[in-house]
Amino acid sequence: MKYATATFVLLAALLCLTGASALGGQQAEGALLRTFKPGEVQRYRVELTIHTEFDGHRAKRVGEQTYAEPVSRTSSGTISWRATRTILRAESDGTAYIEETLDEFSQVPYNRRSVSAGVVVALIVDDFSLALSEWIEGRTLSLRYLEAANGRISALGSEGAPVLDEAPAVLTLWLRRALRPSVAQPNRAPREGERWSEPRAVRLPPWTDVQGTESGEWLAGPSQDSLGRLINLHTVQQISGSIPSPAKEGSAEVPPGSARFHAESLSAVVHAGAPAHGGYGSLVSATRSASREVTHVVPGIPNMKEALFRARISVEVRIQLLE
Repeated sequence: MKYATATFVLLAALLCLTGASALGGQQAEGALLRTFKPGEVQRYRVELTIHTEFDGHRAKRVGEQTYAEPVSRTSSGTISWRATRTILRAESDGTAYIEETLDEFSQVPYNRRSVSAGVVVALIVDDFSLALSEWIEGRTLSLRYLEAANGRISALGSEGAPVLDEAPAVLTLWLRRALRPSVAQPNRAPREGERWSEPRAVRLPPWTDVQGTESGEWLAGPSQDSLGRLINLHTVQQISGSIPSPAKEGSAEVPPGSARFHAESLSAVVHAGAPAHGGYGSLVSATRSASREVTHVVPGIPNMKEALFRARISVEVRIQLLE
């Protein structure tokens, strides 16, 4: 991927579900930290759904007249698997060596719907069924990576998520972290009702004029005797910017447009009590979603002052601990 190397460090800090507040600076008093026990094993069920949408217009000539014809296309696909996390080793600073095995894959047949199918100047959204199929390939995946006490993950390779055809690789890199059955903890004590919101410096070439924000909130969670006391962490990341024309150099068919990235996560984590599995800071369940939307306003379509072309890719992740 062309922009993966340039953006990985940024996205690891900004888009790892809780962003930079989980990573930098001195640890706040009372902040929730994960406790790792070598040899401990946790099993989760993970489900990933990918949606693609395209809406726009194209010129259609009928006799001597040219009309604006609507074009739309949607598709979706879902895969699920079992993730088994084993703590191989824990260091004195709280960092753990993790092995995560992915197996028992299942895939729901891809659904597609199109109106006036056709290619519209590089803006038709590709089907991602191939990306999903290539990632699982009917096999068992074995991942190894490091996880800090605050949930920060490092040394995770590209095999940690399906590779989506996008530039910059915002969703692909976000998925590498979002699919892991853990959570990056904010540098804040887990107090129900506490909220925060902070701006983020973002650089995502070829997007320009990029701005980002991150917000979060601790919410009350259910009490479960076998899991300890739970608290919900809700986080939101938003990025917006301008993008250059995807058309070939010298072509004025598709002007520059705008781009938007939005991600949310609701994670239930253990923060008190006497958990039978995982220890404090361990994940019990999570619902995570992210979307990447590109919009171009194209002049010159007959009988229309301007035509709107919108391409949107969204992903949904559900994770549940298997007791």
